[in-house]
Amino acid sequence: MDLCRTPGCNQPVAKLGHTLCYSCWKANRAGGKPIKIQDKPSKLDDTLENSPNSLSATRLAEHFNLSRLRINPLLAELGLLDKTENGWLATEPGLAL
Repeated sequence: MDLCRTPGCNQPVAKLGHTLCYSCWKANRAGGKPIKIQDKPSKLDDTLENSPNSLSATRLAEHFNLSRLRINPLLAELGLLDKTENGWLATEPGLAL
């Protein structure tokens, strides 16, 4: 389990893929004192080390500093996803990658 990336906070992060503990996340969302997050790992593999079999649009968006709503259309442009009635579905090249 990772530790919160807020300087001086050593609380565990409860949710996989998140970088802040609940109390720091809550303070940040409530418009409290701005929280400076330390630099993210330089490689995408480092951010996925706890769950090597799952890769989400949210995690990709965080890594590339993009909106999570832009990731799936970008992956579709690359031929890695297809839009369906129920959401997004990985294509054969997407699954192979």
